[in-house]
Amino acid sequence: MPSKTGYRAVDDSSQHSENTIEEHAEGIQLENSHFSKQAAAAQAIPSNLQLFNSNQQTRKLFLSQSIRWIGTLIFVAFMLATLKVYHDKDNFSHDQKYAFNTIVTACSLGLGLNFFEAFKDIAKVLRWRILANKRHSVREIDLIISIENLTTVFELAWECRKQILILLACFSWIAQAAVAVIGLSYSVDSGTDYRGVYTQPGTVNASDLSCYYNNNACPVEPEVPQIVAHTYGDISQSDRCCQYKELSDVLNSDKNCAYYCNRTPGQEEFAYRFTETNPEDFSRTYPLFTNRVVTASYDQCYQYDVNQTSGKKVDDDNGDRAAYNWSYSNGTISGNITIPTEYSAIDSTTYIYRGLEVPQNETENACGPQYQPQTVFQCPITISSVSNTTLESQTISNGMAKLAAASIGLQGRSVNQANGRIWTQYQLYPYGSRWEIHNLPINIVGSRMAEFALGSLASMAIRNPTVQSHGAVPILGFHLTVQWEFTLALCASILIVHFLLFAAAVYTSRLVIIKDDSNLSTARLLRPLVDHLGGQGTLIGGKDLSKAMEDNGVKGLVYGPREDPGAGGRILDISDRVMPRRTLARWRHPDGIYL
Repeated sequence: MPSKTGYRAVDDSSQHSENTIEEHAEGIQLENSHFSKQAAAAQAIPSNLQLFNSNQQTRKLFLSQSIRWIGTLIFVAFMLATLKVYHDKDNFSHDQKYAFNTIVTACSLGLGLNFFEAFKDIAKVLRWRILANKRHSVREIDLIISIENLTTVFELAWECRKQILILLACFSWIAQAAVAVIGLSYSVDSGTDYRGVYTQPGTVNASDLSCYYNNNACPVEPEVPQIVAHTYGDISQSDRCCQYKELSDVLNSDKNCAYYCNRTPGQEEFAYRFTETNPEDFSRTYPLFTNRVVTASYDQCYQYDVNQTSGKKVDDDNGDRAAYNWSYSNGTISGNITIPTEYSAIDSTTYIYRGLEVPQNETENACGPQYQPQTVFQCPITISSVSNTTLESQTISNGMAKLAAASIGLQGRSVNQANGRIWTQYQLYPYGSRWEIHNLPINIVGSRMAEFALGSLASMAIRNPTVQSHGAVPILGFHLTVQWEFTLALCASILIVHFLLFAAAVYTSRLVIIKDDSNLSTARLLRPLVDHLGGQGTLIGGKDLSKAMEDNGVKGLVYGPREDPGAGGRILDISDRVMPRRTLARWRHPDGIYL
């Protein structure tokens, strides 16, 4: 007895008996009618009949899948926009991190669900194409119908491992992994140093610039700050000095440099950029670099030729005949200078501070505010005012600037004489010392003096205690690192794969009838198959049911239309009496009315 399943239909090009048409179409005359007339009369078709129009099915599927693809595009675009915005933030706060995680999680979840549902929809379409193409076993039919369930995909791939089309449909699910892999293309890293901070208004710690501190206090004895200033300048040679050409290079630098050096011949200059720190950052690990800068440079240096025959042994400051007095001249200016023998050595350099007062109070040998001459080569050293200050505590006094400018020749020594203390001091730098200038050009002489002065100030600012003021507080934050090439490639692959599958589904809908995916509709289509078991097998699973039916000789099943003389029209069926799609006219399921 012929099976009667699915929709039953009457082909518009078929000739049927008048009785058959009256029985199933309630008197509708279909003989020799054109299909365009069917569309006009579609509303007159009884509810137990269904008009199939491949173009209408394609348009409906195109609309639904277009919405899915646009949804994927929106989620991908929103994901990329979020990554771009937070990546450009450089560093962001804890609250912004939570907001980022929330947005990205929502995007990933939405993209994943939309992509997953799109795959399910496409799988539901493609399965009918696969079922219609060739004959299958009962087990294959069962697995193909369930292809939208990921758990059955691997079973189907194994069962149909020699069928390329089915394997491709199975492996297309792997594209969903791209959504999860996006999370591996970026990372939110915690800040650990000055490069990982964001700022907010509050109380900050800034260097106390009022004096050269010693033991966390401003020294009372005048000798102590001189010793400290010299020591700080001397140890600065071990600090990192970053190169610059313009002062804007210093302000725009993202490097943590002790100070900055411009060694362009004839333009030598040295700069220090002040920092502020979070009061909780006791080790100053993540300072904020301000726009306040102090510089040290030299003006025109004068070089004098020493009369080698003029040296006379004279008393030093202690009254001992342990010094030599030398005369010098450059053709315009002449003078003489006394150097104790203890501060003389072969191929060495002796820096001399000739002031009568301590450097902070010197006026006779000062050339104006923050300006101090030095000798053997006579080089005026200029310490600039601190730029962009807003508070008095951010400035360096003239006295501090003079002390730094003279620091290369200081040792904190004075001599008591009848008319008071004399602060003339000497510093000897032997051959090989960084500050030794034997046979160097005159511009290098001035450069070394300026660098020593700036290094003294920089070391002082770094090592002095701090004072608190209102400012931008640096706080360790988070930074988004994105592997853009990988991220863009993944997002592009998601969109391209979705579009290709979408296009394949739309094309497929032109060739085969896409059944409704409801359980009742599918059960109606499969009922003739399970009828082979009679009333048995109500509890066993699909694999055992398939085996039982195959044992009963059920095989070579195809999905598609067939004529059912008993029903008097065309029906949809899955049976061995259905012909594969490629044996049909135009390799497609025909339009028309199905029973």
